[in-house]
Amino acid sequence: MSLGAGVHVARDTLVEVEGMAGGAFLLRPTILMSASLGVRQFVSDSFYLRGGLRFRELARPSSSKAGDDLDALEEVRDLGPDLSLGNRWQWGGFTLGADWLGAYVPITQTAAKEKTTRRSTNEVVESRKLANGAVSSPIEIRLLHVQAGVTF
Repeated sequence: MSLGAGVHVARDTLVEVEGMAGGAFLLRPTILMSASLGVRQFVSDSFYLRGGLRFRELARPSSSKAGDDLDALEEVRDLGPDLSLGNRWQWGGFTLGADWLGAYVPITQTAAKEKTTRRSTNEVVESRKLANGAVSSPIEIRLLHVQAGVTF
């Protein structure tokens, strides 16, 4: 779940900020934190294009040290453009929207580390910083991201 806020700087232009803490979906890595700043430009009454910059921190399994009683996680921080297109409708103070298609393409990795934990005690066995570029961040493609909210 995420939380966002925006302000109209022109009739058809909305500048917004969005943040999320924690979350996982099916097979993708666990997102520990995500924050974005973007501009939503309405090209018709409800249809919009959105572009922005997004920072995220994620964790995913690493096989380098995993064993019977060990879990290994890579923690990655990255930054890149976040683009989407969709529709948003408003009835009074209630807003409902949907990004029909969206993509996040990490272009830079700001930090990365690998942490190995013992399953039985949850004790950190080893933590080491990985060189920048040692781990690649996955591109994220989104289909049907539903939004609901209120306006003031």
